[in-house]
Amino acid sequence: MKNKIFFLAGFLCTILLFSVCSAEIPHLINYQGKITDKDNRPLDGAYNIVFKLYSTSTAGQVVWQEPHTGVIVQKGLVSITLGSVQTLKNVPFDKPYFLEIQVNNEILSPRQEVTSVAYAKRAEKADNIAITGQQQGDILYFDGTKWVSLVAGTKGQVLQTQGPGTSPVWIEPSFQNMQVFNVSGVFKKPLGVDKVYVQVIGGGGSGTKYIYGGGSGGGAGGYSEKVCTITGDVIVTVGTGGSNSSNGGSSSFGNFCIATGGYAGINAIGGIGGIGTGGDINLAGGNGGSGGQFNGGHRVVGGGGGGGKGYSEPGSGISYSYSMGSISPYPYCAGGDAVTASEGGINGRGYGGGGSGTPGSGASGVVIVKW
Repeated sequence: MKNKIFFLAGFLCTILLFSVCSAEIPHLINYQGKITDKDNRPLDGAYNIVFKLYSTSTAGQVVWQEPHTGVIVQKGLVSITLGSVQTLKNVPFDKPYFLEIQVNNEILSPRQEVTSVAYAKRAEKADNIAITGQQQGDILYFDGTKWVSLVAGTKGQVLQTQGPGTSPVWIEPSFQNMQVFNVSGVFKKPLGVDKVYVQVIGGGGSGTKYIYGGGSGGGAGGYSEKVCTITGDVIVTVGTGGSNSSNGGSSSFGNFCIATGGYAGINAIGGIGGIGTGGDINLAGGNGGSGGQFNGGHRVVGGGGGGGKGYSEPGSGISYSYSMGSISPYPYCAGGDAVTASEGGINGRGYGGGGSGTPGSGASGVVIVKW
């Protein structure tokens, strides 16, 4: 009776997994196949099976061989661990190999090429790696001459490859899309996005006119930023700027982070800046500039608008001169300017700036979402 072997899926299990810190690799390959008769009916019973490896698909010299006697076959299925009788340690797997199978006295053909998964045995070359002291989350990479360990990055960082010939690095995630909310609304969660970077700025407080001096500037809105993990749409609130001696409104991104509005100036005293809460970074808005009192029968210049993001210095006002308010290096809000005698300072510039002592209205806040 003529027998045939058909691969179920070639080498279903490759060489057993190992740690680069382990002392020895198992050098085993789990092989499965199916034996049928000439009518493709599965066979049962005990069979003697010999496996041989060649470097060519026909003829050639035997590189490795291993006999298995009395192999039990049930419903045609056979499962054998190659290398359990004759070690595969001396087979380098550095070129194509072909497996020849003999069942009892019948040699089956053609030879089957060993699939690429079996070449994981080449990882044996890594057994000279000496790496110790790793922690969960560390990354192993090849630096061109040896394997080295890269310490795990901080929370939220991602691993970036630098291309061939360079080592990977941890970086802060970059965002390709941006939505700016100048008024309240709803952020619709994009498909496939679960993390967003949010910047929230509260509305600026109103300036206040003061009949006995130059008036005072309103405080700038607070600031908060955060990388948020979202599961759905998020309600966005944008604080309006204060007017007629009123405080600025608070801005928020859901319950993730909030930036309160700046306070209005009171008489000649500048308003206090708002604060940020809930974010990874929270900063206070600058205070409004204070106005002057009568001085020798003349009024002193009014205070500047609210200071810039994260600044605590007030806007300024100096008698009969032009004076800058608090200036921010950030692009969203800056202090106001004072101008000439008997006038209030200019409003704070940008999102969340405080109003001048004219009195001027505070600037509205903003919520910026990036992903």
